[in-house]
Amino acid sequence: AGRSSGRGSLVVVGVAAAAAMLVRATTGHAAALVPALPVELAQWFHFLAVGVWIGGLLPLALLLRERRAAGRPAPVAEAARFSRTAGWALLVVVITGVARTVSEAGGFGDVLAMLTDTSYGTALIVKLALAGALIGLGALNRRRSIPRLATDDGLLRKIVTVEVAAAVGVFALTGTLTSLNPDVARDEPPPPPARRATASGADFATTTRVTFTATPGTAGPNTFEARIVGYDDDLPVDADEVSVLMSPIGRPEIEPTTLELRPGGGDGAPRAWTGTGTQLSLAGAWDLVIQVRSGARTTEVPLVLVTRAPPTTSVVAQGSGDLPDIETFTLSTGEQLQLYLDPGTPGTNEYHVTAFDPQGQELPLSGLVVVAVDPDGMTETLDVTRLTPGHFAAPIETEAGRWTFEVVATSEGGTVLQATQEQEVVT
Repeated sequence: AGRSSGRGSLVVVGVAAAAAMLVRATTGHAAALVPALPVELAQWFHFLAVGVWIGGLLPLALLLRERRAAGRPAPVAEAARFSRTAGWALLVVVITGVARTVSEAGGFGDVLAMLTDTSYGTALIVKLALAGALIGLGALNRRRSIPRLATDDGLLRKIVTVEVAAAVGVFALTGTLTSLNPDVARDEPPPPPARRATASGADFATTTRVTFTATPGTAGPNTFEARIVGYDDDLPVDADEVSVLMSPIGRPEIEPTTLELRPGGGDGAPRAWTGTGTQLSLAGAWDLVIQVRSGARTTEVPLVLVTRAPPTTSVVAQGSGDLPDIETFTLSTGEQLQLYLDPGTPGTNEYHVTAFDPQGQELPLSGLVVVAVDPDGMTETLDVTRLTPGHFAAPIETEAGRWTFEVVATSEGGTVLQATQEQEVVT
């Protein structure tokens, strides 16, 4: 376009390039900030200024080469004009670059943290170093190469060649920056999900509340923690001894075991009682009795703890009309558990569980335990009734809020099928 006789084609190409830069400025990191418009404009002006500055280097290098090959005088006027234009473009590049760096960091105070604590900042530092070298070479051209261009074009040609090579590196780093996260908090790996099993409840006289946790919550060795507080005031209970009686539900051949818990540190009543052991020897549901002795008084808090369910995939079939939503969990072995709450509104409901084998046929069950966790974290073991060999139902009174249902089914062959369902009960 620059070689054409008229300026029309050059204007068209320039407008097209500016439009392409605008599209890129409105779809990158700048577009993710709020408000986006001023940051997108700064990004666009940054692109345009870089295009004028860096984009003019290659035509200048070609012009120097052509004039030298043709034996014509060096393009002194053109080089001086480009140097002045590039100087103004460089000023825009610096101003918009600083503005963009501050906006990406979230403020001046966060710039250092972004540069030192994120991979985005590391790449940006390297890019700034290359850009600084380019600026230094440009200053050298303006002070030494261009003034002596009429008699010697060798220095300018060499420096412009180095500038073009360095510019390629800058563009490569810019491309890398688009795939990195500039945010300090989001650049950190997310915390791992909680790997534990928890049960909460109170004694029948509603004097004591216990939250019991097993970590990692699977069958085998676990670390146990019991937080014991008053039912009304939520203050730690000053107990002398705390023990846990554990027995697997539906497995009468396994003897119950007892674990003595130790008080945690701190003055006064301990915030937690802890212990370790292999009492949770089987996957499934366990009856727990937390015994809290204070002087001559012993309080017993019954709980039901379900070991963590293995990974499953689930599909929800949306019910139409008065039909409830049905969620089907598929285990890694191919068996399925179909779960739903009918009608799924506050009040009287029925919770349904149906088991299927990998071929999709109803799977007869020898036992089923369903533990409901209400929105306040209190647990209840549902009284299930068999409807068919693999289909059970249990009545339950629900209130509005998020419920959790822990389902542990045992097939007639002894396979344990386990799933955890989250159910939102809405009015």
